[in-house]
Amino acid sequence: MLRLTAVGDIIMGDHPLYLGIGTGSRPRRGLFDSVADVLRASDIALGNLEGPLLRDKPVIRWEERIFRGRCQDASLLREAGFNALSVANNHIMHHGMEGWVDTTAALEQASIVPVGTRKGWPTVSVRGERVAMLGYSMRPEEKVNSSSIPYALADPNEILQAVHDAAEEADVVIVSLHWGEEYLDYPLPEQRDLGHALCSAGATVVVGHHPHVLQGVEMVGDSLVAYSLGNFVSDMCQMKARASGVLRVLIEEGRVRDWQIVPVEINQSRPILVDPDDCSRRLTQLNDLCCKLSVSKDMATIHADIKQSLDDFRREYEAWFKRNFIRYPVGALLYILGTSFGRRSRRWIRGLFRS
Repeated sequence: MLRLTAVGDIIMGDHPLYLGIGTGSRPRRGLFDSVADVLRASDIALGNLEGPLLRDKPVIRWEERIFRGRCQDASLLREAGFNALSVANNHIMHHGMEGWVDTTAALEQASIVPVGTRKGWPTVSVRGERVAMLGYSMRPEEKVNSSSIPYALADPNEILQAVHDAAEEADVVIVSLHWGEEYLDYPLPEQRDLGHALCSAGATVVVGHHPHVLQGVEMVGDSLVAYSLGNFVSDMCQMKARASGVLRVLIEEGRVRDWQIVPVEINQSRPILVDPDDCSRRLTQLNDLCCKLSVSKDMATIHADIKQSLDDFRREYEAWFKRNFIRYPVGALLYILGTSFGRRSRRWIRGLFRS
């Protein structure tokens, strides 16, 4: 019986809106203490590394701290139990090829398999099973020209063909996908169609990320699709962005035999196992997300839901910022207000202090 554990986005650097006070600016000690036993109890522990890991520099400017993890974080992730991390996402190239080279080298040195490079999919042998791990991003790259992207950026047909080919060679096929709409708590219809198609093509487990919130999980025959596992290490303040979970899957002879979500709450970037007294409520919420998968919505409703989700997240951040702006280093605050991603922020910050 092969034991797979999967989590969502692991952001080891500061998010732009939390520059100077986010994950990258906090001590690393004890980051995974609460969840390490769950991760270490698996044969494969997979997550999405949302941002590069770079070597230390004597002087790091504020803009260089954004999404900047450290090479030594790879050892921390390995000690926590991770042995595979997807690097196919739209923030992994935030610091260019230097960040990419540093990240992949640090992961390999820490005995963590980088999943989702253009070199092809890694295949490992676990408990007598040949396991292929595929990773792809379906989101537009934000920092480099698409022709120079070193990770797997692919369309549905390419992914389907790759899964079909991997299933010819391996007993178990795990697919990590960076897809979907940010903050929306259900997948788009085309995502669900692709998830089902991937299972038909031979995927055993499909694990999604990018929305930063949890979405539903469903069995498709003997396969499993988790559309979004939300955040796992993150400095985002929104309640939905802090609700997380660890997916645990039992696989036997290439088939999913059982699965469960272990509820997690993110507190100051740290994933903390939910208190047993609160587990039933959290699992009920997850069940509600699973039920949403079967609800058909037209595109007008979906677009309205996307807009509402974005608005809700912005309002929650605005309220949080008003309570916490004094925590920011002055230099970071000035940088946030003075850069391109801060133009929109300046408008609502002026509104905050007029209210």
